Amino acid sequence: MGGQPSPSEELAREVSIRRRILSIYNKEREDFAILQEYNDYLEEVEDIIFNLCEGHNVEETEAQVKDYEEKHREEYVARTARKQAQELREQQEAAALEAKETAISADGDSQSEKQHFRPSMNATAAAAAIPKPLTSEKPDAPKEPMSSRDQRALYLLRMRAGGFNPSQVQRRIVEEATSALFML
Repeated sequence: MGGQPSPSEELAREVSIRRRILSIYNKEREDFAILQEYNDYLEEVEDIIFNLCEGHNVEETEAQVKDYEEKHREEYVARTARKQAQELREQQEAAALEAKETAISADGDSQSEKQHFRPSMNATAAAAAIPKPLTSEKPDAPKEPMSSRDQRALYLLRMRAGGFNPSQVQRRIVEEATSALFML
């Protein structure tokens, strides 16, 4: 295998080329007036990636990429900033929604948590927030022992939630019994 790169090395090389080219050619569907222009753009991008990965016209292709990068630098910066702003906005909305759900689902401290709720919470503060499990019971409430009938009903509900059906057992027993009769 002297000079032949391994498949994993080839894949890593293609991934790095693809990332580099897609970071330069980062237009989206909204940037084009008609679908055909967008499809032509995507085809051009894939042709560039193919040429670089397979080693066809590498110098010409690199020159084309460099020329495109220089011509569209301002658009590239604007799109990148727009994407980052959108991602930050989505993170903040998710953090605010999570904080609001936590405040609503909290058992007795919901009033005090609502006072500390800030919709403009940043993503790092939201990630640091520890989620509380959702429970329908108060943790301080004394638990009454369940009757055996209630325990059986709860057990069956849990089994059905996992995809178990009690009639499957009965059907299988009948099937095995009848199949033994017909084997003779």
